[in-house]
Amino acid sequence: MSEQIDYKMHFGNKNFDSAFDQTFAEWSSELEMKSVFWAGEKRTKIHRQTINQTQKNLFLRSLKYFVIPFAVSIALLFVNKTWAEYFILMLNCSALLAGIAITFFDFKTIKSTYNFYNQKRISYLQKGVGMMTTSIFVILAFLLTIYENLFERLYVGFSEMLSFNISFEGFFAFLMLFGYFLLAINGFLYYLEYRKTIKVLQQKTNLKL
Repeated sequence: MSEQIDYKMHFGNKNFDSAFDQTFAEWSSELEMKSVFWAGEKRTKIHRQTINQTQKNLFLRSLKYFVIPFAVSIALLFVNKTWAEYFILMLNCSALLAGIAITFFDFKTIKSTYNFYNQKRISYLQKGVGMMTTSIFVILAFLLTIYENLFERLYVGFSEMLSFNISFEGFFAFLMLFGYFLLAINGFLYYLEYRKTIKVLQQKTNLKL
């Protein structure tokens, strides 16, 4: 903003008051505070745009990591049912183990993301990390209880889809087996970005979790 004022003064032949008023008018729409329901607070347009762009970038990065194992899973469903079952099991187990390892070795950071609305708000990335913890709990639950049933529904639903029949049970199994895996990847990326933010704040402001 100060650069724009200087530019208008030097190249627009304006005095400070005129340059300031014009710059302020240009920025007023960007700095207008509006309520964000899901965040429980007011944010400027710049803030909202920055968050939306970050979320979009993280999701696209998640898809890049997701697409190859997903494609392999689909290919194995064509080739061999048993291989597909164990490969999808391996994917979810890897996400589960990674989440458990991060939680165990960096519990202080993970703990700072709990109860976002009542705890210190360090970064909007806090809520994103919650996707990781949520996904690993769900993955743990279905791996211990209904994985074989879910995979069977997925396999039957996949076979029916090839005959142009859509199965709700197959779609549900698909969401459980692949949706939470994707959610875990997205949560891991949020965690990495959140960890970077914490390190910067600890260096500059002596932040304590």
